[in-house]
Amino acid sequence: MPSRRRPAVTHYEIRRTVTGRAYERQRDTVQGWQQLTTERDQFPDLAAALEFLRTTYGSCKQIPMYRDIPEPDQMDTDCYRAGTIYCQRDQYAERDGWPYLQTWTEIVEVTESRVIAPWRADPGEQEPPE
Repeated sequence: MPSRRRPAVTHYEIRRTVTGRAYERQRDTVQGWQQLTTERDQFPDLAAALEFLRTTYGSCKQIPMYRDIPEPDQMDTDCYRAGTIYCQRDQYAERDGWPYLQTWTEIVEVTESRVIAPWRADPGEQEPPE
């Protein structure tokens, strides 16, 4: 029987979480910040992902983003750099009410190995005898 596995595919994914704060500081959330959207964008290589960030956020203020969970190769540290926070003011603040925006971004290398499973009409159905 031929193998049903296809070769692993590597691509890069930018994971973005946009948070916003209204003019009124204490608006039903801690310090007025609220998560607005979560987005994932896929790119064939790292250069394309970095170019997307450059064209999207341009000259926005950038703050390093850290995580408290140590990576396996960094067990002696209590945090590591995980991405970048882009700070901006929304030009459409009058319309949507969120003039202060922060986009939390991280770039992740994803290696996928797609598996083609045999089709069965019923998941509980047994394999037919040969």
